[in-house]
Amino acid sequence: MTRRTLAILVGAALAMTGCTAIPHDSTPSAVASLPLEQVEATRVPGPLEGALPRDVVAGFLNANTLANPSHDGANQFLTTQAQQRWDSDSNTVTVVSNLHVGVFDGSTNSVPVTGTQVGTVDRAGIYTPALTGTGTGAGGQQLQFPYVMKQVNGQWRIDNLRPGLLLDAGQFGSSYRQHALYFFDVAEKHLVPDPRWFAPRDAGDVAQALIAALAAGPRDALQSAETTELPAINSPANVLVTVGGGGATKVEIPGASSLGADNRNRLAAQVAQTLSQIVSIGQIEITDNQKPVLIPRVGSAVFNADQVTSSYLATVAPPGLYYVRSGQGGGVFYQSGARLPGNIGKGFYGLDSVALANRPNTTSLLVAGTREHGTALDIGT
Repeated sequence: MTRRTLAILVGAALAMTGCTAIPHDSTPSAVASLPLEQVEATRVPGPLEGALPRDVVAGFLNANTLANPSHDGANQFLTTQAQQRWDSDSNTVTVVSNLHVGVFDGSTNSVPVTGTQVGTVDRAGIYTPALTGTGTGAGGQQLQFPYVMKQVNGQWRIDNLRPGLLLDAGQFGSSYRQHALYFFDVAEKHLVPDPRWFAPRDAGDVAQALIAALAAGPRDALQSAETTELPAINSPANVLVTVGGGGATKVEIPGASSLGADNRNRLAAQVAQTLSQIVSIGQIEITDNQKPVLIPRVGSAVFNADQVTSSYLATVAPPGLYYVRSGQGGGVFYQSGARLPGNIGKGFYGLDSVALANRPNTTSLLVAGTREHGTALDIGT
């Protein structure tokens, strides 16, 4: 793929954005608030008396969709030794399509489970799609997972299995929800979202998962584009969330009281915007060593999202409708039929597709386009 720089247009200033970096003036995308109800830790029925190895494995995989598989029922399908080794939260979630439980192989005492890889979710909730196939499993890599069986008091149980969870795409869709962590751009002017996936347990569990992931910092690919106001913490586990039953939700952040006034304001904004996705959380209080941390912007240690986030959320009107006319040399036109000003409207670049976005707090546009049947990419400077 070749690159060429678009000239700055009359009335349309262009800016260059990288593939993985988030621009300083990026607009946060709203993530809908989800009502999270308490999920009861109901134990599922264990294997039937005399269940065949294949049925034991199938029952175990079905139990993986519970809110907390390693404690709410899946352990019943494992030997005592396997229970001690396996932790559903200790590794990645592997998402596959066409999940199939094979036939028991008596020579290896194992049941093969196969599927087409769709993607994985790591402990931080970062989803990584498979690099092969279409993202839905079609044409993707075929995986096989052997489940080694052992008889315990005459009953078959799983004795050896891979760490983490193996979920069919349908199971994943029904048992995981997308939330966003909110970090700051490197200019510390705007909050920007970083989408993550977590199992929807009760509100307290989700809040703890979100804040622990926030404490761990931006994902590796965005380290140069995002920054966090949370102080350096030896272990994200030291950041604790206690959801208030009618009172303020307390977020214990070691070192928060030593931050400067502006940093504390931004810290409150990060925490509040991240937790605002949980509708049962209203008032928030940050503590350090169990002592309230004053947030200068509100003159109190207790605040809500509206009080501390408004100045960090860019409000930009969505761009209007534009289109490329191939018969006009790839010129870009407004919905009204008028050309955009400058060379981009005249078709100087010969574009065959274009992406446009409003630039916050200006009347100019951010522009990227392809030409030569998609083999070349033009971006702004």
